[in-house]
Order: sequence, then structure tokens, then C-alpha cells
Amino acid sequence: MKDLHALLVRQLKRHLGDPALLPKVWKGFIETVNDAYREFDEDRYMLERSLELSSQELLQSNSEMRAIIKAFPDLFLWIDREGRILDCKEGSSTNLFIPAHQLVGKRIQNIPDKTIAEKFHQAIQLVRKERAMFSLEYSLTLNDKQYYYEARVLPLLEDQCLCIVRNITERQEAEEALKQSEEQFKKLYEESRKAEEVYRSLIHSSADAIVMYDLEGNVRYLSPAFTQLFGWDQPELEGKKIPFIPESEKEATFFLITEVVHKGKPVHGFESRRLTKDGRILNVSVSASRFDDHAGRPSGTLVILRDITEKKRLEAHFRQTQKMESIGTLAGGIAHDFNNLLSAIMGYAEMCLAEAPKGGKMERRLSRVMQASERAKDLVNQILTFSRQKEQTRKPLQIRPIIKEALKLLRASIPSTIRFQIDITEDTGVILADPTQIHQVLMNLCTNAAHAMQEKGGTLTISITDTAIPKESLSVHADLAAGEYVKLTVSDTGHGMTTDILEKIFDPYFTTKKHGEGTGLGLSLVHGIVKSMDGAIRVTSTPAQGSTFEVFIPRLESDREDSPPPTEDILLFGNETILLVDDEDFVLDMTREMLESLGYTVVPRASSLEALHAFRANPKRFDLVISDQMMPNMTGQELAANIHALNPRIPFILCTGFSTPITEEKARNSGVTAFVYKPVLKQNLSAAIRRVLDVADSSRDNSI
Repeated sequence: MKDLHALLVRQLKRHLGDPALLPKVWKGFIETVNDAYREFDEDRYMLERSLELSSQELLQSNSEMRAIIKAFPDLFLWIDREGRILDCKEGSSTNLFIPAHQLVGKRIQNIPDKTIAEKFHQAIQLVRKERAMFSLEYSLTLNDKQYYYEARVLPLLEDQCLCIVRNITERQEAEEALKQSEEQFKKLYEESRKAEEVYRSLIHSSADAIVMYDLEGNVRYLSPAFTQLFGWDQPELEGKKIPFIPESEKEATFFLITEVVHKGKPVHGFESRRLTKDGRILNVSVSASRFDDHAGRPSGTLVILRDITEKKRLEAHFRQTQKMESIGTLAGGIAHDFNNLLSAIMGYAEMCLAEAPKGGKMERRLSRVMQASERAKDLVNQILTFSRQKEQTRKPLQIRPIIKEALKLLRASIPSTIRFQIDITEDTGVILADPTQIHQVLMNLCTNAAHAMQEKGGTLTISITDTAIPKESLSVHADLAAGEYVKLTVSDTGHGMTTDILEKIFDPYFTTKKHGEGTGLGLSLVHGIVKSMDGAIRVTSTPAQGSTFEVFIPRLESDREDSPPPTEDILLFGNETILLVDDEDFVLDMTREMLESLGYTVVPRASSLEALHAFRANPKRFDLVISDQMMPNMTGQELAANIHALNPRIPFILCTGFSTPITEEKARNSGVTAFVYKPVLKQNLSAAIRRVLDVADSSRDNSI
């Protein structure tokens, strides 16, 4: 007997015991019953599958219906035969001011006012009777504003209705606005002649010069602004051509006239130049268009000329400023490369000097090389003062060392026909200032003074003294408070200045120099810096006798100055292993020799990637990493961060040719322990190495 259905087996066991003991005569009957069970299973499976598919289709339909309802900006209400709201769904933007959940269970006739309720009641009755859609419109006043709605009522099964309500306020307002626009158009048409008068008034009062020409280029009208700008008035030029086009501009102007008059193409913002009646040349922006007569025939041209002389001058100064910024950036890059060269020159010279016989020619010559290199180093530092892009930081300082430092650069850049006379009091007080800004003040004042003496030479006098402004003299020093000041004086014996020039010297972009010789920003920058320090600047000048600038800077009550850390005078030795990284071969070789002469074991690498690979291969091999900052593929700071991730305890010294834009916090986070600035001297490097290694050893001892 074939396999029996599980339910049939269960029934046979229940009533007969063992199904294997069934009489043979029952075999056909049992198989027929078994087939019936199997067919029943198949029918049930098909029914369940059909119900499952129907359920999914129903869910899909409901989902689609919800999406459709949500997409419409309407409110959907399902209403029974009594007008009671059974359910409601809000669309995307109903704007009905009635929350949907507050509508369910209420009769729709009771929600609006009585008049609207009666309209809904009649609509519902009519829909039930006619079994057709019915629509109605109504309005409500909410929050002192009138809103308009449209409702459509549709029949459903069992005398139920579907009511769709839409806010049509914007449509009603648009229709009302259209009506108002039509009325406004009529008013505008009636006032067209008044508008023409206003148009003439605007032309007459325009700040731009306006000219109306006939088709032959003869003047028909000149605005008052044209007369004020160019000098000619209406009676002088009416019916004539204006003689104000320079020869160099005639070809371009003729092309402009052809485009406007013959082709009818308007022109906007065409830059050109024009002469004034007294012979001055102005930069102008020209806009022109052709106008027609009442019959639509070309009648003449309207030309608007705007004076852009000042704009062009400012643009030129802006380009000059950008050029100066570019020069500063270039100077920073050159300084980096130059410091690399100086590092090799000074490093090798220093090592040779240590080995040269004392008192011999070789020692004397190498000393001269070191002196020249030190001078070159100072010169690079002066250049970097201008190229460095950093936020100014004020601190207590004495002005005397900064002035002496600036004088080195001044003597190298000012012609030898100008003599220096220096009078610097040794015990001048302390001021609160940024050293770079003080440097800028002196350099700008002395450069201007030298320019005033460039033809005949002369004497440039620089003095620094302490001075006091008592209360009784405030009438003379109206822009200063009573108190103690440090006074910087810069005098020259040049051509001097007249009174009218003295009144303008601190104006931005004002300059008496020839085109291309200056930006006109120097003295305005000086004035701004001095004012920002609550100081003042005085100027006296006599034509043909010279000028004197006096800068007053408030003196601090305490004469304590921020002192630089003491420099080491002796060489410090060691025996640790150092990973040395620099992409310049000659700098790498020189520094390696220098470190080996100090007793260290040096592992040199010519790229940051090679150095990182060497450190990863054996991190415990190295006690210190010394790296250049500016390298391809990976900077020294980035290398420090990668090595710090492998071993946070290893000291890292970063060598740089100029001040990098990295704060102490960023340096610590990157793993940089100390900075050494190029060109690196043996003394300074040995001190920096011992400082960071000794701190690292102390830290390890404390952690045991």
C-alpha cells in the first residue's frame, strides 16, 4: 500500500490499532480515502496562496491609495448616511486650520457655521439621491483673514459619501489680483505722460553723464552731470559733435557707434577714455542704445558715461597689493631653499673651522665665511619678516633691539649717498607691541625718508627716547592721554612737503611717487598700527628742508620684558641612535657628519616615506627622529604624526627654513617635540637634542 496521509494513519491507529493489519478487501477503499486527503491538501494550499496574494494586493492598493491621498493638497472625509465623519486623511498641504483627529466622530454639518452646514446637508442628500458628484464653495474667516474652500461630495456604497475639501484661497486671491491688475493697467496707461516727465527728471538728476545724439552724432541733449564731469554745457555743443575722444580711442569708438546706430545692438559697460574740456583724461564706462520715434523709425542714440577713473586706480593698487603678496609668498619659498644652502655652507664651515689650526690663514678665512653666512642668515630673517603670514601677537618688549635689527636691512637697501645718524637711548622703557609691526613702522618711515633724499642724498636720523605727556599739555597733544611714552623719531633732509600734501599723507593709496614706485599704503599702514597701540604720530615738514615723523607709543608701567631663552655656549655629546630625514642630499650629508661628530649613531634617509618604512621595520632601534619640514609626498609634520602613532614616546625634532603655520598644540598632537630653525648650527642642534632626549629619559624613569 502506498504512503498514507498522516491524518488517515492517525485515524486508522485510533480505531483499528495497527494499520498494517487491515484486511485486504479494505485496500481499495483506504487508497481512495487517502487520495481524497491528498487532493484536499492541494485545494487548501491553493486557497491559502490565493488568500495571501489577495492580501498582498490589498495592502499594495491601500499603500498606493495612501500615497495618492498624501500627494494631493486636500482633506479626504468619509461620511455615513447621518453626516457623521467616519474617517479622515490629510493630504500634503490642506491648510484647513482644523486638526484631522478632531474631525472623526463629528457631524460635518456641525463643524462650520450654520449657513455652511446647511450647504453640506443639502449636498449630501443630493448625492445620495442622484448618485452623482456634487461640489460647493464657501468661505471662512479665521484669525482676521478670509479663506476660501471648495468641497466635492462623491457617493460610496451603503449610502456613505466621500467629501474632498481643498483650500482655494490662493486661486481666489490670484483672480482678484488679476482684476486689480487690469484696473492698474488702465491707470498706468492714463499716467504714461506723467511717467515720461519722470523719466526726463531722472535723466536730468542722474549722477552719470548722459548724452542724447541724433543719428549723425550731433548733440541733442546734455545732462547737468555731463557738464559737471567734462566741462561743456548744452549751448556750447548743441547740434555739434563733442571733441572729447582721444586719438587712441577713435577706432574702438567708431566700431561702437556702428553697432548701436546701424545694427541697433545696445552696448553696456564698454570701457574707454575721454578728454575733459581742460585737457584731463578720464577713464569711463560707456553704455549706449538706439531709440526710435513714434513711428518706430531710428531717431538717435542715448549714451551714458560713468567716471571710473578712481575705480581703475583702486584696481591698479589692488593688483599691486596682490603682486606684493605674491612676492612675499615667493620670498618665503626662496628663503626655505636659501636656508638649506646656508645650512650646508655654515655646517661644513663650522666643522672645518673646528679642525683648522688655531691662528692660521685657514681659521681666519673660515671665520670670514661664517661671518658672511651669519649676515646672509640675518638678511633672510628680515625678508621673512615681510613674507610671514601670521596673526600679530603683542607682548612686552623693548623697541631698541628691533630698531637695531631693522637698521641692518636698511643699510643694505638704502643708497650710500644717504648717511645714517642714530641716537638710541640704551634704557628706553618697555612697550606692548608686536615686533613685526614695529619693524614695519620703522621700515616704512625710513623708506619714505630715503625716497625724499634719493636725488641729492642727505642725512637720515633715527632716535628713540622716553618722554612724558603731562595733563597740562593735553591741548597740544589732543589725541594722546597723559602718561609715559616711548618716542621714535625719523627725520630726513629731503625735499619736504607742502601743507596740502601733509593733509593727505595718511590717506590710503595717496602717494607722491611715480607710477609703479609705490602702493600708497605705507604711511596709512603706519598710522593704523600706531593707532591700534593707542599711540599717535606727528609730522612736521618744510619744503626743501626735510620732514620729521614722531611716533608716540604708550610705555608699560613695568619695565619687565619677555626675554628669549638663553643660548647654549658649549657642545653637548651623546651616544643615541638618530633617524635623520632630509630630501636635500648635501644637507643630509652635512647634518649626518655633524651628528656623528657629536657621538651619535645616524641612520640617514632622503625621503619621508623611506624614513617611515625604516621606523616601522624596527621602532626600538631609534632614540630620536630629526626631520626637515618641507619635503615631497609627506611633510615633516605628517611624518611626525605617523611615527607618533607607532611610538608616542619617541622624541621628534622638526627642522624648518621659515616659520610654519603650526601652533604648539598642533605640534604636540602631531608628535613634534621641538623645533630647530635653519640654518642649523652645531651648538644649537646639540643643545636641542640633549634637551628633548633628557626629557624623554626622565619621563621613562618616572613611568617605571
